Amino acid sequence: MKNYIFKLLSLTIVVAMAACSDDNDKSIGNALSTESIIAYAHRSVNTVNVQTEESWVATTDAPWIQISPANGLRSAECKVIVDSTVVQSSREARVRFTFNSGESKYLQVTQSGYLPTIELKDSIVNLENYASLEERYFDINVYTNVRFNVSVANVEGNGSTSWIRSEAIDFNFDRGARPRDVKVRFKWENNNIPVNDRRVMVKFDPIDATDYEYERQDSLLVIQKPGMLIEDSRAGDSLAILAITRGLNCWYMSDPSELLHNWEGIEVWEASDKGATPQNIGRVKSANFTFFNTNEPLPYEIRYLKHVETLEFFSNANNDDKALSTGDSFYYIKDNLKKLVLFAYGLVELDESFKELKNLEYLALSNNEFGRIPEMINKENFPNMKELFLNTGFMKGNLKDYMRFFTWDTLEQLHLNINSFWGNIPTEEQISEYYLIENGVEMPRYTAQDCIDEKLPAEHEGKFKILPKMMELRLNGNQLTGIIPDWVLYHPNLYYWGADVLLYNQDAGEKDPEGNTPGFVNTPYNDNYYYEYYKDKYENNDY
Repeated sequence: MKNYIFKLLSLTIVVAMAACSDDNDKSIGNALSTESIIAYAHRSVNTVNVQTEESWVATTDAPWIQISPANGLRSAECKVIVDSTVVQSSREARVRFTFNSGESKYLQVTQSGYLPTIELKDSIVNLENYASLEERYFDINVYTNVRFNVSVANVEGNGSTSWIRSEAIDFNFDRGARPRDVKVRFKWENNNIPVNDRRVMVKFDPIDATDYEYERQDSLLVIQKPGMLIEDSRAGDSLAILAITRGLNCWYMSDPSELLHNWEGIEVWEASDKGATPQNIGRVKSANFTFFNTNEPLPYEIRYLKHVETLEFFSNANNDDKALSTGDSFYYIKDNLKKLVLFAYGLVELDESFKELKNLEYLALSNNEFGRIPEMINKENFPNMKELFLNTGFMKGNLKDYMRFFTWDTLEQLHLNINSFWGNIPTEEQISEYYLIENGVEMPRYTAQDCIDEKLPAEHEGKFKILPKMMELRLNGNQLTGIIPDWVLYHPNLYYWGADVLLYNQDAGEKDPEGNTPGFVNTPYNDNYYYEYYKDKYENNDY
């Protein structure tokens, strides 16, 4: 029995030793957890498990691939870092794992390129119907790797898209095909049209053609709220005044809780007013806006003041640094508008529709930036004009270039003072010749009956009627020279002109463009000659 147990024990030991010997001789070999990696175009970190009992080294010729760790003594988890590509085509490389025994294993790395793309984070932009000029913009970041043009199409098919536009775009693709955020700034205009919103689709059209299919090509929908509804009523006038005040960025705003006729600078039609009708009683008759700061044409909402006769705008901040137009709003109230003041607004031009204000009797464009008097300011366009103020407006030129003003027989006041006009005051011969050329008939002359009716001396008969209704002609503060013509010295209304200060007095501070010192050679010493000539007309005046 003992021998049997001993033999069984010996056999167990032999088997166990054999088993241990087999375990020691068995090897796990050298292997990688994957033989290939597919990487996206952007930077990525990929994991590869190295299985071995040997030391090893990983190498690659591709500078855009990093391995960490790049060597080891046994099995390890290895990070394969693939940098972002800078091209649109795909690229390939191999990573070689060399083991101490001399065996090598290869990892194939394939990275896709950046396809052309135009991507937007937001596909819809919603706009208010109004904002100040400085706030009327929005920025869109376009994630892209292609240059593009911006196009705008009306969603409804037809209609203007001029109310929204993009500014110049700065493309900086400093990393090849790798997409970058490109900022596109859009400027927009207020929506004054009520009822419907405005919708446009903004597209980003690639400039250069490519054979690659686009990964994305997004568009942008822009929606703007409809404008404020302003009805043709007293309440509508109130809304229009508030909107104009807002648009001008006035330094004050009337209290909307007050009655309209109590608002500062506002006059409404009363039943006792000349020209009052059942339709205009209670509506705005006159509006004055003073001290504001705008960089835009006159507000759109002016057109809603259907019964206004007088509009006055005084003192736009920093107006001498601005270059503005009137816009077309006055055209829509042309039937009733008689007096218009645009003082120091920063105007450099009048809208083409401005010449349709045929019923204007009073126009002041003083202290603006025209440089020259706009050609449309003439009797043909403004046949009812009585008072015209073009002073202190940096106007310049030879006075003979403005001959049309000296044949404008409806004028009662003409202010051309404090400008840079030079040359002579046109003579009676020059004015009458101009009139003949322009009208095809001789300029009217004073008749014997005129002399009787107006208490003019008999010798005035036969003289040309130059500015016969003029009660105030101002030419002072210019660079005029030469002789004061007789039609000025003996004008029937010179008595009212204050000519010694407001006409004869010129700016002698610097010479005119021809090198002449401003001033007249025959300025009267006193008015005695005048009262002697008009002794019947002004016989009761003390001089």
